[in-house]
Amino acid sequence: MSQHSNGENVKLPQLSLPSFNGNIQDWLSFSDLFKASVHNNENLTGSMKLQYLKGLLTGDASRVIQSITISDANYLTAWTLLEDRFSNKRDQVFAHLKRFMSIPALESDSPSSV
Repeated sequence: MSQHSNGENVKLPQLSLPSFNGNIQDWLSFSDLFKASVHNNENLTGSMKLQYLKGLLTGDASRVIQSITISDANYLTAWTLLEDRFSNKRDQVFAHLKRFMSIPALESDSPSSV
């Protein structure tokens, strides 16, 4: 990935961030890591941030912003769309409760059944 900035070609360094596939239970972790590494990095242009973001999204998450073209102006639009879709606290609580409720009940009170 490269970006034309101030008349120079800039090679974007590889980041070892996890991808995000749209699983709402993983959003907070992904969002926190992405903001710390990319979103809040003032040395990156909006285009660079959007390239990183698109490169880390798969599945449903990727489809949310697939039609957004890479540009400085479009980065915040893309980020806002993702936050609106995956930061819904009610949906997050419901997803965690659903996961919790799907845990099988213990057959007995013995430690070996855990």
